[in-house]
Order: sequence, then C-alpha cells, then structure tokens
Amino acid sequence: AQLMRCRNGRQVLVAGLVTIRQRPQTANGTIFLLLEDEHGFINVIVPARLVEANVEVVKYAPYVLVTGRLERAGSVLNVAGRVFSELETRPLVHSSRDFR
Repeated sequence: AQLMRCRNGRQVLVAGLVTIRQRPQTANGTIFLLLEDEHGFINVIVPARLVEANVEVVKYAPYVLVTGRLERAGSVLNVAGRVFSELETRPLVHSSRDFR
C-alpha cells in the first residue's frame, strides 16, 4: 500500500506470494512475477542477466522478497528487481500450477 506514495526510481523492498510467473518468448529471457499480499498486487521484473543467479527463487519459490527500483507509469507500478530471496513460511495447503 505504501508503494502508491513512493516516487519513481526509489529503491523499495516488496514481498508476497507469487501468483503468476511469466517468461514470454519475446522477452529475451526476462521473467515477470506477480506478487500478492493483503494490500494488493505488484509486478516484478526479473532482468534476464539476473535470472540464472537467482533461478531457484524466481522460478520456484512460493513467497519472494525483492529489493529493486520502483518504476511508475501513471497509475501502473512495477519493481525492477535487483536482489531476490525466498521467504520461509509454513507449508502451503495448495500449490501453484507452474508451466515449465
């Protein structure tokens, strides 16, 4: 919820449940994560150059903590991720359907 008050380009820390993972063919290796928490959703961009070093987290972790730069385009917010960590939680009752 605090992201709406942050200025464009600010360094931010976000965390949440990964509800969608996308790696479009046209994105040249970039992965897009959609994180959800009790306040809403945030799009996270994982640059191709950071995917391999963070593959276990960005491809498989159910809960993720991301440090990155806020990108604002009108009312649309994205976080360009820089550092990725898995959040340790209790086991999920349901699992996501990951397309690999």
